Amino acid sequence: MSTYRDFWEPAEPNGESVFSRTEKKYLGKLFVTTSDFRDGKICFTNDVKAPLLGNASMQKKITAELVSQIGFFIKKYKITQSSLVLVAGIGNENATADSLGCRVCDGIYATSHYYKKSAEKTGNLACVKCGIAGITGIESFDHLSALCEKLKPALIIAVDTLAANTARRLSSAIQISDKGISPGNGVGNKKTEMSAVTLSAPVVAIGVPLVISAKKLLAEFIGETSVLPEKTSEITELVVTAKEVDFLVKDYAKIISESINDAIHGLSEA
Repeated sequence: MSTYRDFWEPAEPNGESVFSRTEKKYLGKLFVTTSDFRDGKICFTNDVKAPLLGNASMQKKITAELVSQIGFFIKKYKITQSSLVLVAGIGNENATADSLGCRVCDGIYATSHYYKKSAEKTGNLACVKCGIAGITGIESFDHLSALCEKLKPALIIAVDTLAANTARRLSSAIQISDKGISPGNGVGNKKTEMSAVTLSAPVVAIGVPLVISAKKLLAEFIGETSVLPEKTSEITELVVTAKEVDFLVKDYAKIISESINDAIHGLSEA
């Protein structure tokens, strides 16, 4: 079973537990919604309104926004140049739509293994591909928890694929939050939450909605209360993705890994 979690939909302004505000950027090609929760957590939702494939200019703009947003969390948790930041790639490297976290790790400029010995002024950055229990026999949380106990990172950046709630969200947004993550929640396969409470370090989660359940698609197009045609019962448990997902994963992984590298390696020592 894949470990997708749901894309969180920003609440309306003056919502009961969250206040959201949206900025239109780059002539409406990117909408950035900042959602503030009562518990002090923050979620940035970046809605991409322009084609991403082959669009180097747009990719650079999104990268710049993510660098700024990661920088927000760096300041919030008082991360300095010497603070160990651990990037955790969540998901199945062998399944394209679920490989985002692992692909991001491939682009991370890891420096923690020589950080203290090098004269190069970089951040202290490490990464790990957590994999899935179906392949490794080890739950992602157990893998990450054991590593955190040994390394004691100051900040964890967890990257994974999200499950979209509507067709319009598919492959068209990047979400970053410090509320932690619950892998599998999006497909009814909920796992142990990864958060500051369970891992003893702040967790900043970055995700892209690259899949959607067939059941949600059917509900969206024929109505929640409609009776599903008999022949659709066999496909309601399927999880589907965009036909160009190979290229989308490559582009989003590049954007996210470059954003993390720029944000962490651009730090100065306090």
